[in-house]
Amino acid sequence: RAEAMSLWWKLPTRRVSGTFGMINPEESALLQRWNFMAILAMTFVAIVAPVQVAILKGDDPDGLFILSCAVDLVFLIDLVLQFFIMYPRPTDYGFEWERDRQAIAANYM
Repeated sequence: RAEAMSLWWKLPTRRVSGTFGMINPEESALLQRWNFMAILAMTFVAIVAPVQVAILKGDDPDGLFILSCAVDLVFLIDLVLQFFIMYPRPTDYGFEWERDRQAIAANYM
């Protein structure tokens, strides 16, 4: 399965109709921007969280605490968003974007 998933972008796909509320990762410019924001949030956590825990005192909520809460909100939104992003499912003729919410949730879990 891992080998098949690594090749999904090279094989032909069929356009999926009836996908109201679902996000096609190939066509969504907004999702690409969101992924960049998630990468920035992960970078922030990787750099700031160790410093915040090891060096800074957490007595009073300050700007860094509020920024950390905003980053946590980005991660929460990203978690919910994953249940609306179609993923490539192998078929006999290539790959098809899975649009069934239950299948997406099962794949995400």
